[in-house]
Amino acid sequence: MCQLIETIRIENGVPSLLNFHQERMDRARKELFGIDKPCKLFNHLSALSLPQVGIWKFRVTYGVRIEKTEFESYQKKTIQSLQVVEANDLSYDHKFLQRDDINKLFNKRNQSDDILIIKNKMLTDTSYCNIALWDGKNWITPLHPLLKGVRRASLIRSGKIQTGDIFLNDLHYYQSVKLFNAMISFEEADEIQMSSVLI
Repeated sequence: MCQLIETIRIENGVPSLLNFHQERMDRARKELFGIDKPCKLFNHLSALSLPQVGIWKFRVTYGVRIEKTEFESYQKKTIQSLQVVEANDLSYDHKFLQRDDINKLFNKRNQSDDILIIKNKMLTDTSYCNIALWDGKNWITPLHPLLKGVRRASLIRSGKIQTGDIFLNDLHYYQSVKLFNAMISFEEADEIQMSSVLI
């Protein structure tokens, strides 16, 4: 049986984007295991003593039920360059614990800090982040990412970013790219100039 994870940002004792994590977890359990009854994340968090100072990563490992939870102090890594890698057959529709295929791609980053994964000639994600590209007027995130992240869902719903197909051949139309995920807010996200995206 496959295992999945949710990684929740806890900042000064307050969990972020909990409703979006709950939605994704419920969707995965229904699609993969046929389970309609939610695993209530709020109840699990309420029963724990959350760290009250700083930013923490709360990791939930689950399948049919929640199997393990753990806290880890969080330090954001700085990403300044991306290596384009192609992976037309890669599938990561749910946030699986097993990431061997993505890890193999990450090892192809050469001297860059991370990878930018291309599928069917279109941009998707980096190894751990969703992306949005600045076209001079709007932030555009790929319509078909490998994984629909919770931060991405929140930003789309709030209107801060828009969705669209972004083809590798059209990178010259964009000025920069931001990297964000459940642990990295849009304001904190590294913004990389297109000259540092290596093809």
